[in-house]
Amino acid sequence: MMSKTLILFWSLIFGVIFVDGQLSEGDRCNTRTGQSGTCTKISGCVSVQNDIRNRRRDHVVCGYEGFVQVVCCPGGQATTTTTRRPISNRISARKCTEYAEFAYNKIYITNVFGPPTERKVSNCAYTSVPLIVGGTEANVREFPHMALIGFEDGNTIHWDCGGTLISEQFVLSAAHCFDSRDYGPARYVRLGEHDLNRKDDGTVVDLRIIQSIPHPDYRYPIQYNDIGLFKLERRVELNGAIRPACLPEQSAVQTKSAIATGWGTVSWRGRQSNALLKVTLDMFTEAECNRTYSSDINRKLNRGILEESQVCAGSHKEEKDSCQGDSGGPLQIYHDTHHCTYTIVGVTSFGKACGTIGTPGVYTRVYAFLNWIEKIVWPNQ
Repeated sequence: MMSKTLILFWSLIFGVIFVDGQLSEGDRCNTRTGQSGTCTKISGCVSVQNDIRNRRRDHVVCGYEGFVQVVCCPGGQATTTTTRRPISNRISARKCTEYAEFAYNKIYITNVFGPPTERKVSNCAYTSVPLIVGGTEANVREFPHMALIGFEDGNTIHWDCGGTLISEQFVLSAAHCFDSRDYGPARYVRLGEHDLNRKDDGTVVDLRIIQSIPHPDYRYPIQYNDIGLFKLERRVELNGAIRPACLPEQSAVQTKSAIATGWGTVSWRGRQSNALLKVTLDMFTEAECNRTYSSDINRKLNRGILEESQVCAGSHKEEKDSCQGDSGGPLQIYHDTHHCTYTIVGVTSFGKACGTIGTPGVYTRVYAFLNWIEKIVWPNQ
């Protein structure tokens, strides 16, 4: 139990409000505005998580379970990460719930009169919404699903594409990243990387690709169905630094912006970034995107931008974009329920000159290929 002096201290420092006495998970409570709520572990309250990301810390704290904060969650908004049923019964939704558990470390509290009590403590790397061309450096472990795709040139590996870990043994990427004109087929995947210049990062794992599986309807250089899977030589051990992202449960992107990540160049034909970058991009409508690419209708893009299988993102006002070297990497949004987890809505496919205001990049819409992905990654499940 926290002392009243300590409670007052944290109240003054962070602006949070503690109830007088400690309520337990499931008890009824009132928010600062008087709205009725339920005491819920912070990992299960989306509205409080969003407030914290937006640097608001005026939520009501019911108490603590071990080191886990229990907050007053407004009525009807609480969810429980460990017991949440997927919106659908798809295998990818069930796996999303399973993989989301790796966002926590498990600790054990010693009990004098009984066995130790298990508690979950978040190991999430981000605490606020992050604001590549025009991007900022990501935090370490902020995007634990990020992968680098390597091409071999003698004794040198060139990490020239990106990807997304979506299971213990499969990485999602763009089909055009399967082969390089300079170095031949992709041969390696690197996981757990943040800064390519650092050699002391113990989280990095390099794995051989044993199977490259482009979508069967992809035909280079045509720019449709630009999606594929890499199968790794073995199942990777998941942890806080390496864990899969979730796949979308619906076609529409429900947010007005999304986040692109990668180690690509930081300007058109510029130098490549050594550190993982992140950039928040505006979502563009199909009509906006097609107007941008109306002069590019040719053999490679003969039907224009297709809303059912492609999605566009860029910036209406700033020079922000994904760029060379980001190909195959993810366009992602925060998962609406699972703590510290992203949903991959797009795979970086192609664009014009990087960072041009009002000119979006084009991403393969992942949901359009979900049936195909599930059959390969989780067969017979």
